[in-house]
Order: sequence, then C-alpha cells, then structure tokens
Amino acid sequence: MNFIQTDLQISMHVGAGNNQKFINVTKLSQTLGLDLCSALPAFHAITGCDFNSAFYRKGKKKPFQILRKSPTYIQALCDISNIPNSNVDELFATLKEYVCRLYAFTGVNDINVARVMTFTKSYGNNDNCNPLNLNKRIDSSLFPPCKAELQQHFFRTAYIAHLWSHAHRSIPTDLLPTEYGWEESGEKYCFKWFMGDQLPPSITSITNLDMNPHEDNETENDGVCDISIDNCDDDSDANEDD
Repeated sequence: MNFIQTDLQISMHVGAGNNQKFINVTKLSQTLGLDLCSALPAFHAITGCDFNSAFYRKGKKKPFQILRKSPTYIQALCDISNIPNSNVDELFATLKEYVCRLYAFTGVNDINVARVMTFTKSYGNNDNCNPLNLNKRIDSSLFPPCKAELQQHFFRTAYIAHLWSHAHRSIPTDLLPTEYGWEESGEKYCFKWFMGDQLPPSITSITNLDMNPHEDNETENDGVCDISIDNCDDDSDANEDD
C-alpha cells in the first residue's frame, strides 16, 4: 500500500458461496498503520509461507499479537525487508528474542538456552542413578529451532520479504537465493537448514570432563550415583529379606 496512490480504494474478494465478502484493504491499512503494514511481508515470511517453513503449532495469531505490541519487533521486521542496508547482526539478535517470545520465554533472549529449557521442562529427569531414563518419548517438534537453523530461516525470511516489498519494481530483487538460506541442487533450490556440524564432534567438546587416562581415576563422590555401580540399583535384595 505504500506505493499506491492515496486516492485509490482497494478491496479484496474472499470466500465462496454464502461466505463471500469484500475486505476493504485501504481501510485496513489505515487502521494498522504504516509501520505495522511495512512489517507484514517479513512477518508472513518468518511465521511460515509457501517459500519458508513455519514454527510448529505457533500459527499466525499469537505471533501477530506479540508483534503488534512491540515497536522494536515491528521495526526489526521492517528492516529485514531492506536487508542489504540493515545491520544483520542486530536484526538477528532481535529475531532470536522475538522467537523466544513465541515459545513463551519472557526472560530469555538466547534461542539455544530456550531450547535447552524446553527439553528440561518437558523431559527433565531427577533420577541421578540413571540420568538417561526418560519417562516420555521425545517430540523434537516442540523445541524452538537452534541458533544455526534459525539463522538460515532468518536469511530466507529476508530474501522473501525483500522480494515482496519491492514487487512494484520491474526487477524486485538482485539478491541471490544461495546467499539467503537456499542451496542449489540440480535445477532447483533446496533449503539450507544449517551451517556447520549437525552433531558435536566429540563428547569432550560439550563437557568439562577431563578424559586423560593417565590421571588418577579416583574422584570424590558428591552424592551423585555412578550408573556403572551396582549400588545405584534399588534395594531389591534388602526388600526381599523383609
């Protein structure tokens, strides 16, 4: 609507049969305001469209309510549409914060931390004797995306929003899909889901354990059971004597 003459009235016909109606797009644009309307291309792209994936079971309503209440998020989504002239790092930081809010984390801005907290809340195990004993089957679709995945999602959002926001031009965009979240495979483009390794290269890279075999194997017992020790099992023998 930003590039349409102000004296034009635009309506959109929707529905079918007895459910047909006309939406006054001009009035809707005036009600929402210029900034929020400018953020809509990026909003639609980031929450899921024909060219980008969606956040599982988050839909559009709740993300829009969160967006509408925050001038910071509105401005960020406006700037995403002009990604070549925007600060990518600042936009991505704001996007991570916005996605954390979609998953109901009000005090967390790090998407990886939110992901771990989601796992702990849903599948946390208090059994120190058997920390791998999970009572539930893990449903990974409930987790927020990790930072590496969200970054590629962000790039695709930027490309799509830039394309839509400049659709009035003869050449809407000169951005390359391969630089914005896609990779070329044969004669088509496929999602580039993330950059880097899918899994940690080793256990030691994600723990503080010293795996040096030449050091003394004796360690202090801080009250945490070693899963290799039989004493961690329940007192079944003692119970049989009772």
